[in-house]
Amino acid sequence: MKRILFYTDTPGFGGAEKQMMLLAQFLKPLGYRVDLACAGYSELREHEAELNEVFEEVHWIPATHKHDPRHFWALQKLLKKGGYDALHVHLWNPGAARYAFAAAGTVPLITTEHDPFELTRFKKWVKRWCLKRTAKTIVISRSGQELMAREFPEMFANPVELKKRLSVVHNGIDLDKFLDKLDSPSTLPTQSENAFSQIKSLIEMEHSFDNLDRKNDLLANNGKHTGGKLKVTAVQPVSNLAKFTILCVAELHERKGHRFLIEAFERLQSEINHLELILVGKGELEQELREKYGKNRHIHFLGWRQDVPQLMRASDVLVLPSLREAFGLVLVEAMASGTAVVATNNGGTVDIVEDGKSGFLVPPQSANRLADAIRILIQNPRQKHDIEVAALERVKNEFSAQKMAENTARVYESILR
Repeated sequence: MKRILFYTDTPGFGGAEKQMMLLAQFLKPLGYRVDLACAGYSELREHEAELNEVFEEVHWIPATHKHDPRHFWALQKLLKKGGYDALHVHLWNPGAARYAFAAAGTVPLITTEHDPFELTRFKKWVKRWCLKRTAKTIVISRSGQELMAREFPEMFANPVELKKRLSVVHNGIDLDKFLDKLDSPSTLPTQSENAFSQIKSLIEMEHSFDNLDRKNDLLANNGKHTGGKLKVTAVQPVSNLAKFTILCVAELHERKGHRFLIEAFERLQSEINHLELILVGKGELEQELREKYGKNRHIHFLGWRQDVPQLMRASDVLVLPSLREAFGLVLVEAMASGTAVVATNNGGTVDIVEDGKSGFLVPPQSANRLADAIRILIQNPRQKHDIEVAALERVKNEFSAQKMAENTARVYESILR
């Protein structure tokens, strides 16, 4: 069994860290023992039980910040005594974890760039030094690959060197959590504010349950609609349609583009009177957005939720209006839930969504284009259904955690053989 040490100097616990855990979980059946080295920041310590469950061993580094040299000393000691076959560094930003590149020594070093972006001149120089000590760099999207080739042409512009030194491995999800028989409304998990109870107080629950039943039928029959609930095949006058629920799951931050989604929503409201917008997430823009749009009784701020999969299944469309998106895993989760998606065409979203086939892609910062895409889904239920079927099949084929682990294992094999 090959031994891999994961390392990150992240101070938080977010999407990149969850992907790191999921990867470790799915590498184990492939013959890899995965340990983790990380600093004992308070936010990570809050998830200690989860980390201990996934990793064979968790090594807590007594560092207080990412510049703390104890990162270097602890890693160097671990790698000398641990008998590891490779060090896999997970970079939550392109300037992170630089001590690992000095501590690795003769141990092969692989990195995953979870969110690459352009660097200043000095940081770029440091990054170039780090890349020269890296056996293989993994990026999670084609846009990440293009950015690395553009930023470091001396290392990646040559097609031969690009293939040798850089690999695209998409993020994935645990399909079992989405494709198993879905909970009926009567067996949903009990929570302090259950998602369906919350939605019921905001919008017509009958529609949400009908929507859930249709998706249960869709998923239970491998993407083939057989239940007969979707009876309309022609374009419908919007005045004849039931409630239509738009969901957005994203941190309330400027880069996520909520302003453009809300503007699109309000434009649609002027012509369609049955819309509800559900915003899941918290962040620095929350107070400002609540003050500006909170009086609109059809816009609902739910904060962060533990029951997002249920919310997805109860919604008609998920919209991700980001100005910049490293990957867009929430799109994969919605597609696996049988929910249509609309996203801006930047970053990893173009790898996930085939425009017009498994969802819609629109330019960033365009409320008009967002509104147009949502309107198509409202007025064309048959087209919406076909998109949901295609999206579900795409997720099963391309974005499973199993495939992510298998592709990562191929990277390991390419440098360890």
